[in-house]
Amino acid sequence: AVTQAMRAPVTLEYDLDDAGRGHRDRALADLLCQITGAEDACIVNNNAAAVLLMLAATAGGSEVVVSRGELVEIGGAFRIPDVMRQAGC
Repeated sequence: AVTQAMRAPVTLEYDLDDAGRGHRDRALADLLCQITGAEDACIVNNNAAAVLLMLAATAGGSEVVVSRGELVEIGGAFRIPDVMRQAGC
């Protein structure tokens, strides 16, 4: 499958139907929706973004309990308390 995919041009950020810039995550989001049955998907490339989106969607405005040992930096320079605060927790 990989060999076959490498033989054809890749239109990762170009929409052939509209002849313009596309969205790089749309193909993966469509596949993820097919697999999970979800209505839509949002794909991020790091843990800090995933935690921020998850907290904002499920716990925004609520108290979130985190053990002291988990209050670390993720993704290089993102501190969990800062990510939680940004998500509204």
